[in-house]
Amino acid sequence: MARTVVRRRRDGILRIARIERWRVLWLVVGGLCVVPPLVLSAVFVLPPIILALPPMTLGLAIWILFRRLDAPEAPPRAAGSPPATVIPLAPARRRSG
Repeated sequence: MARTVVRRRRDGILRIARIERWRVLWLVVGGLCVVPPLVLSAVFVLPPIILALPPMTLGLAIWILFRRLDAPEAPPRAAGSPPATVIPLAPARRRSG
């Protein structure tokens, strides 16, 4: 059995739609299954995450700062020599054939 819905649009035209009851039922049941978990997650999950972000960011910044301060200094190198982190590449091998 279908339910007839009549709506008047802004321009004055009547819009008539027939909606079957099982579709309405599935929309209601689906809404009841989807909306409460979304509301609960928004209420209970998001605030702790949002509240934890500033201290975590500050802690990460302090950790990075102290890591840089605690890093050993690079040994002095001769002028014109590459930095110690540069690894020289082996010469390319010739392909036979």
